[in-house]
Amino acid sequence: MVPEKLETSASEPGLERYLADDTKYDLGSPQVSELVEKLTAARGRAGTKARALYEYLAKTISYDRSGGWNNAAAVLERGNGSCSEYTFTLVALLRKAGIPARYVGAISERGDEASFDDVFHRWAEAYFPGYGWVPLDANAGHGVKPGERGFHFGGRTTATW
Repeated sequence: MVPEKLETSASEPGLERYLADDTKYDLGSPQVSELVEKLTAARGRAGTKARALYEYLAKTISYDRSGGWNNAAAVLERGNGSCSEYTFTLVALLRKAGIPARYVGAISERGDEASFDDVFHRWAEAYFPGYGWVPLDANAGHGVKPGERGFHFGGRTTATW
């Protein structure tokens, strides 16, 4: 992906639903609003904003499956979350920044064996014209070196968690 080409346009037909609020996103919460303003105010391009939001979550939220299904504001306040909660939070931050985003999940491969529903994995996708839906997995980026986090911004790799 070329960063300069990672623009977004919510005016494309059908994308407005990927900017909408939901109880899991809580776009009006101070935690979500203030963080998006802080991390994206000086960034002009959608791709640069998306990367800043992704990097923040990958660096500051720790993986913990015991949290449940709390919304983005609760995850930001608590500082940890499951892959579902990472995804709720990243989708909320992207949508608040005006970047169409959606919640996705699938059976994820761990090593040589496919995982089943008890370890079903979730991640976010952001829409960028010219690229389509781009996977962003802040959970998989947590705890890895900065250069390796790039593999999870725009790509899916074998899970090791």
